[in-house]
Amino acid sequence: MNRFADISLLLITCLLVLAILEAALRLFPNSWQESYGYYAADGTTIRYAAVEGGLYRLQPEPAGRFQRPCFDITPIAVNKSGLRGSEWSTGTNGIAILGDSFVEALQVGEGETMADHLARRLGRPVWNVGVSGFSTLDELEAYRRWVAPLHPRHVVLALYLGNDISGNSCDLTKRKAGRCARTGDAAGVVAVAAPSPSPAPPAVTAPTAIDVKDWARRHLVLYQALHDLKLLVVGVLAQSEGRLAPHLGLYMPETADWQQAWAATAGALAELKQATAADGAQLLVVGIPEHFVTSPTGLTELARAGGTAIPDGFDPERPMRRLAAIAAAQGLDFLDLTPAFRSYRDRYALTRPAFSFRCDGHWNPLGHAVAAHAVAERLGAPRGAELPDPRTLLGDEAFRTIFEHGLYRGGALTGKVSP
Repeated sequence: MNRFADISLLLITCLLVLAILEAALRLFPNSWQESYGYYAADGTTIRYAAVEGGLYRLQPEPAGRFQRPCFDITPIAVNKSGLRGSEWSTGTNGIAILGDSFVEALQVGEGETMADHLARRLGRPVWNVGVSGFSTLDELEAYRRWVAPLHPRHVVLALYLGNDISGNSCDLTKRKAGRCARTGDAAGVVAVAAPSPSPAPPAVTAPTAIDVKDWARRHLVLYQALHDLKLLVVGVLAQSEGRLAPHLGLYMPETADWQQAWAATAGALAELKQATAADGAQLLVVGIPEHFVTSPTGLTELARAGGTAIPDGFDPERPMRRLAAIAAAQGLDFLDLTPAFRSYRDRYALTRPAFSFRCDGHWNPLGHAVAAHAVAERLGAPRGAELPDPRTLLGDEAFRTIFEHGLYRGGALTGKVSP
């Protein structure tokens, strides 16, 4: 009985301490209140649905919303094809951009995506075929099913090195949806079950671990503080023990798993080249570096926020060189965006977060503008015109919210960048 009483007293004491901490965090201004507020009021309406071929895409939505702690984007148009942007207009001079969330671009407003900038700059139909989480193998299948019937003149494959290479391997990512290559599988590529539309949650008698985490994120300021504390502890331990985060094996000498992932990527690129050539389209492969590669304080950010050590042999340039070598061996037209980002960063002495957000590694509107500028020139736009400085381009309010503090709501670049 005494032991039960001791345990009960300990639990009551712990709950009381947590309640006091929660009250203190709510009473005194702090950054965790801000994060809590965004999650508590999350109004995201964007949803995905399974389609043929083991793929998935957005559910059509004329004015969707996507919210995260440092941006709140609405309206977001999803066309009848389940892809970002307005309804597609056909034409013999069209450009299709295949990619993942960087192309889909739910983090910026209407008119601010790379596809939007290209359409204005080149005066041609541009079809945004970006879907969050897609691998190169998914994009190959999307080209065959969704893009080839449109007969584009140019196909741009935007390959994000941060997860596209690993995403092509079932063994490295344990994907829950999409297409990936499995080591030793006779068929080579398998279609993993894609997500179904988001139904109303079923009734449960007790919350699961995931339910509890989601509840805590939406209802407790303390959750945000403990989450940051966990990241700090993980980062310190990783540094002291020399642990590399698994997904960053991409930047180290290749293991067998990464060799297989690169082989799957090379195979997908070869098949896409063959398919586009047979359709009379010109293929451009665009390499997108991770944000720490082009950030002014990239490796420091990675070590502190990424919970990883930076061991000997870690080479930020390794994956782009590998991709460039594959492109050269296959005779592919290839564009590395790294020089364009670094040139703009150095010209205007950009500070953190440079081309991404404080809370998210995806491109901010400035990143889309710089990327589109480089791609447009490769596709034939006149050279020589330079983008204006960040504050001029974004405007004071958007510049402040992205680089200093605040909630970006979209609209900074709409219609402004088309030199």
